[in-house]
Amino acid sequence: MKLKTRQEIAQEYGIVRETLYRKLVAVGIELDRGLITVSGQEKIYAVLGKPRSFKNSVHNDFIKEEDPRIAS
Repeated sequence: MKLKTRQEIAQEYGIVRETLYRKLVAVGIELDRGLITVSGQEKIYAVLGKPRSFKNSVHNDFIKEEDPRIAS
């Protein structure tokens, strides 16, 4: 995974950045300013679940290895 903006993570869930912020506050996740680190992303995904776009992404190296649609 790479560092991501809040906007990028919100887009993965199909929501706007402000809604992502409200969801994170509701579950008690506070993030530092700036880009979201890998550990921050893991916290978000652990609590909110993996977004569909993340699960179906063929651009993510971790998913590529598990995706049966991609021939090695």
